[in-house]
Formats: sequence, C-alpha cells, structure tokens
Amino acid sequence: MTGYPFDAYGPEHWTYLLALAFIWVGAIWAGRVWLGPRGRGRVVLLLAVTSLGQELADDLIRAFRGIWDVQDDLPLHLCSLAMLVGVWALLSRRQLVFEVAYYWGLAAASQAILTPDNSRWQQGELDVFWNFLSHGIVVLNVLWLVFVEGMRCRPGSWRRVFLVTNLAVVPIAFVNLAVGSNYFFICRKPGGSSPLLVGDWPWYILGFEVLAATFFWVLSLPMPGRVRNEEEVESSGAGARLSAG
Repeated sequence: MTGYPFDAYGPEHWTYLLALAFIWVGAIWAGRVWLGPRGRGRVVLLLAVTSLGQELADDLIRAFRGIWDVQDDLPLHLCSLAMLVGVWALLSRRQLVFEVAYYWGLAAASQAILTPDNSRWQQGELDVFWNFLSHGIVVLNVLWLVFVEGMRCRPGSWRRVFLVTNLAVVPIAFVNLAVGSNYFFICRKPGGSSPLLVGDWPWYILGFEVLAATFFWVLSLPMPGRVRNEEEVESSGAGARLSAG
C-alpha cells in the first residue's frame, strides 16, 4: 500500500522535527525554571488530558470519515500503550510504571518520529500532523518526568521492562489472531525507512528482540542521580495533585 508521499528528512520532516524539539525544550525550561509546584501540577494534568484527548480525537475523526478500522486503530500499538502508560506515570509517579513509560516511549516513539511509516497515512497532511503530535507527546511526557519531576530508572530496569514487553506480546498476539490485526508488528514487518528492519517474517522479529534489548540498555545509561524511595514518590505525586487542585 502506498500512502502519503513523504520524504524522510525532507523539508516537511525537518519542520516537524524542529517544532518538536522547540516544544520539548520549551516545556522542560518552563517546568524547571518558570513554573512553581502549582503550575507544574497543572501542566501534568494538561499533558494527561492532551495525551488522551488526541487519541480520542483521532478515533472520532476516523470514525466520522468511515475509515476507523479495528485492525489498526485500537490503542494496542506499542506507541499507543506507551502513551497510556506515560499518562499513568504522570498521575501516579509509580516507579515501575515510569520505567515502562521511559523505555517504551523513547525507544518506540523516537522511531516513529525519525523514520515514520507513511504507508499507513490515509488522510494526507492530517495523518502527518497526527503522527508527530501523538508520538511527540509520548516523548514529552517522558522528558517531563525525567527533567522536571526528577524521576530516574533503577539499575537493571531495562531488563525488567524488556521482560514486561515480551509478556505483553502474548495477549497482543491473541488479539491479532482474533481480528486479523498486526499490533506490535508481530505478524507483518512495518513500513518506513528504518535500516534496522532486516529480513522477512519471522526473522525480523528476532531482530526486534535484539534491537529492543540494545535500545533499552543504551537508554539506561544516561540516568544520573538517585531513585527516590516509594514514600518520596507517593508524597510527590500527592503533593502535585493537591497543588493542581
């Protein structure tokens, strides 16, 4: 299937990349320098509402146009799940939830931003915009948790999240069998221009495993600072919710 003609790293792509970088840096600067506890609490709620709202809006637009498809539009792609887990992490500050959001969000959403799959874009410019909006906010949620809320991954967390990822494949596989979908891309290789997609089914899945482990390990490296204990995490989360209210 040929989708919207989109040139990887052409002018349109670079425009979106620079816009996302500006938003990410601006949001982090505002959270660290300009906003107080009450303002940061409100931003957390805004991020959560925007994350869920853009997913719902995309579904409604597709349903209105008659192109919503159970085989592709359930929130069961890894990036959609990363968005949902990221919202959970923003609102709860739970350590394991944050770690899953961190690895899933940065590893998966970054690929969709850097090597987008235009074969799935049926609505032209609207789908281009939604691709960068939906994946950009996944990354923003993680960056906010790290640089503004000060959350850090525990040593060895990448191995735990790698195990969680593989366990998640099991129910997703049953969904794929039931509705003929390709969530997690475990039935067919995704499109896009990534040079990391090697081989046909099932060999590219083995490549996915190696790449996921490698990405997770690399993402675990830039994690300076101590991990707050559970009491500090719960206190921080409760404080943010009270200040927002």
